[in-house]
Amino acid sequence: MEILGCTWEELKTHLENNPYGFKVGDEGLDIDHIRYISQANNHKELLELSHYSNLQLLPAEYNRKIKGASDFNRENFEAEFCEAI
Repeated sequence: MEILGCTWEELKTHLENNPYGFKVGDEGLDIDHIRYISQANNHKELLELSHYSNLQLLPAEYNRKIKGASDFNRENFEAEFCEAI
């Protein structure tokens, strides 16, 4: 909780506050870092990237597809994934 900067309930509220209707516990979703923690250059940056505000729910299929890309691109996600739902 110290690293996330919030309680479980606050994290759940944050994750579920998305325009797609994703809910914690929905099948096929991952908790994803918006900016990858591998981008951290030091301990301070690692802690900042581990903060709850850098987390989001994404469909696991899409999340695995974009691994290795730069940061999450909401426009690309919506164009590719949201048209299918």
